[in-house]
Amino acid sequence: MNVWCRCRCGGVPLAIGVQTDMATPALARIGTGPFRHLCYPSGEYDRTAFPQLAELDVVSATTTLPGMNRTTTSPLELRRFLDSEACSAIRFEAEVSGFLELLRGLLGRSKDTQ
Repeated sequence: MNVWCRCRCGGVPLAIGVQTDMATPALARIGTGPFRHLCYPSGEYDRTAFPQLAELDVVSATTTLPGMNRTTTSPLELRRFLDSEACSAIRFEAEVSGFLELLRGLLGRSKDTQ
C-alpha cells in the first residue's frame, strides 16, 4: 500500500486511516488486495501510530531513514535507500552492499538522519 495524496500523517492515526482508505480504490484498479504495505508520505511517521497501523492490517511500512534492516528492525519502521538519477553507481553499490552503513557506524553518524 502506498499513499496517493500529500496528506501528512505525522503520527495522527485518523490521517493514516484516511490515506489508506483513499489509496485502496486506486490500487484496486491495477491489482488485487489485500494492500497491507505502506510507504510513509515524505518519510514522516511516528511510532505512536503503530497500533493504528496494526488495526488497519498494515504489516510493513517504509521510512526514508538510511541504512540496513536487521532482524530487530520493526516491520513498521523499515529503512530504505532512496536512489535517483543524481545517485552515482558507486554510491548506489556502497549503500546496497552495506559499506556506507559500516562507514556511518565507524564515523558515529546517527542512523536516523540522512
